[in-house]
Parts: sequence; structure tokens; C-alpha cells
Amino acid sequence: MKVSDGANNSMATKTLKSKHTTGRRSLDRLVRPPLSNTEMALAYYKAGIEGNRPDYVPARIKLHARVHGDGPFYGTFADAGEHDCHSNQWGALSVRATNGQMLGVKPKEFEPVSWRPNDSSSRTPDKTA
Repeated sequence: MKVSDGANNSMATKTLKSKHTTGRRSLDRLVRPPLSNTEMALAYYKAGIEGNRPDYVPARIKLHARVHGDGPFYGTFADAGEHDCHSNQWGALSVRATNGQMLGVKPKEFEPVSWRPNDSSSRTPDKTA
């Protein structure tokens, strides 16, 4: 395309910018296939090793045995079995104990059953997509 004067040049630039923006918008709409539970687990543990916020955190966990609080909180415990869990932005987990208080659990004390996106992670895919 040949452009002879400045007016046409600016018009051509606007057209190219418009095409570029339209192309980028279509890329934003691409939806990634959902991750498997194994891929979410790998992303969770990798983020823990690297010191990053995980994109996915456990939504439900299975405790292998009764878990007690440490030190003065030893009387607080959660029974073995499946529990809904809460997490902070870094993926630390806690479950509701038998007395109604939240009890933190260590990675060796549980096995993830189901996963959810980490709402506090800036890298979590948009839920509307």
C-alpha cells in the first residue's frame, strides 16, 4: 500500500491499530482446557517450592488420622476423614475442628480430594471465560 501524503498515512496507521487491537481481543477470548486434578496438584506443590502463590488450592481434603493442635492448643482437634478446607493466599490450609475453631493442617497430614481456583492469586484464569 502506497501512501503519498500525511493525512492518508495517519488513516493507514489508525486502520492498522484497529486490526491489531481486534486481533489481540480475539486472543483474550481463547479458553484454556480445564486442568486435571494431577496438574492442579503439581501447580500447587511447585508454587510452594518456589515461594509463589498457587493458582489452585485444595477445596476438600482427607485427613489420614485425627489431627491435634500444637502446644497449648492440643485440645483442639479434627477427626480423620474428609473435610472442607479454607486457605490463605499462599495455600496454607485449615479445617474446622470439633470445637468450631479453625485448625491449621500440615501437608503430611492430608491428601487433597478436590481443587478450586485460588481467588487471591493474580494468575488465576478469569472465571467468566
